[in-house]
Amino acid sequence: MKTTELFVEQVLIGFLALLPVAILFHDWFLDVIPFEDSRVFVQFAIGAIGLGGAYLVGIVYDRCADTMFGELERFKRITFLQGRNLISDSTVDPFPEEQYRIQVLKSEAASSYMDYLRSRIRLTRALATILPALTFSIVLIQIRDESLDWVWFASLILLGSVYSFSILAKVQAPGFRRFSGHRPFRTDRAQAYLSTKRSLSWFAFRELQTWLFLVLYIGSIGASLASGMYVYVAWASAGFALCLLVTWSWWRITNTFMSFVEDFARFYE
Repeated sequence: MKTTELFVEQVLIGFLALLPVAILFHDWFLDVIPFEDSRVFVQFAIGAIGLGGAYLVGIVYDRCADTMFGELERFKRITFLQGRNLISDSTVDPFPEEQYRIQVLKSEAASSYMDYLRSRIRLTRALATILPALTFSIVLIQIRDESLDWVWFASLILLGSVYSFSILAKVQAPGFRRFSGHRPFRTDRAQAYLSTKRSLSWFAFRELQTWLFLVLYIGSIGASLASGMYVYVAWASAGFALCLLVTWSWWRITNTFMSFVEDFARFYE
């Protein structure tokens, strides 16, 4: 992937990650940042700092999103291997992705297509993890009541806690594994997982992130009902539906990526 394309991708992810924060604290941003100053160097400085900050945030958040989606990606590998009848009792990894990608890099056209798919994977993954916070933030800012500051701060703590625990639950360190409550999926143990005949819905609801993100959507709906602003119940519901759609898109694009690298490595050695 070209450096410019990668930069744009990380900046876009960074802006998406900063959007909930910008919505919640828009009054503070308008007071602190001199948007109304028409001097060229001031506008240039604001733009440069904004792009640089978004780029740095995008790099960090992309890694966080990868951590949150890590288990789902491993589960996707197992279902992909099952669909291609590549699972056996052997402990050898039936999908050595790194080796496949090295094979693809030998062809410039194939490498470009692989980078395109990986870019779409990263963008949909980031959007799927940001949408719960974005929905929650939009609803919260609309129903904010100045006389209930404790609700405002409690909501901010809830939002921060959800994402903190979502990331910590996936950190592969002994001290944090207890948050997940289960061992991570591995392709060399695929046969054992498939023998349980568990469905994707079972997998989704055993994940801590699923419950934490549901808390944000339920909180958005509950806050809308409590404030009497029922229109935002529809907004929260639409945000939930959009999150499911983006996650499904990520799933399908990941399947396309896996099919491509596996087929290329097999037939174009």
